[in-house]
Amino acid sequence: MIRQIYKNDIQAMLPSSELYSDPNGVIEVLINEMGFDDDEKFASALGLPVTTVGQLRRKAIKLEPRLLLQMLEISDFSTWELRNLVVARRIRLH
Repeated sequence: MIRQIYKNDIQAMLPSSELYSDPNGVIEVLINEMGFDDDEKFASALGLPVTTVGQLRRKAIKLEPRLLLQMLEISDFSTWELRNLVVARRIRLH
């Protein structure tokens, strides 16, 4: 029960938006803005295997709130700043 409450609290902290349904957008923004050269360095900073980043890119696994918060922690971006960066990336691509 405590775990479910914690998960609900994390989800409540994150903006409810379709933006995070595109893990590539979030990953690309963080890699570019933070100066990582590739997925391997990004995965290393998160303490994840590089295969996990690949799975996120292929949408084989969901970008869970815990992982998104981990990404935000290493980036020092607020959720608002990250949202704006992802929106700007989408606008540039379309």
